[in-house]
Amino acid sequence: MARVPWNRQGIRHFDALSPRLKEPVLNALTDLEIDPQGAGKPLLGRLNGLWFARVG
Repeated sequence: MARVPWNRQGIRHFDALSPRLKEPVLNALTDLEIDPQGAGKPLLGRLNGLWFARVG
């Protein structure tokens, strides 16, 4: 299982989300932790090896 790290900026951005978006974002992060390749797309360049997913 992968790990999705949180930093202060990420926490501030998450806290600023509307309540209706927080649950889908947490679900997407959980999906990325369980299966990054199935839930997201790989990043390229200097971020190679990391994954991202879109919500909404």
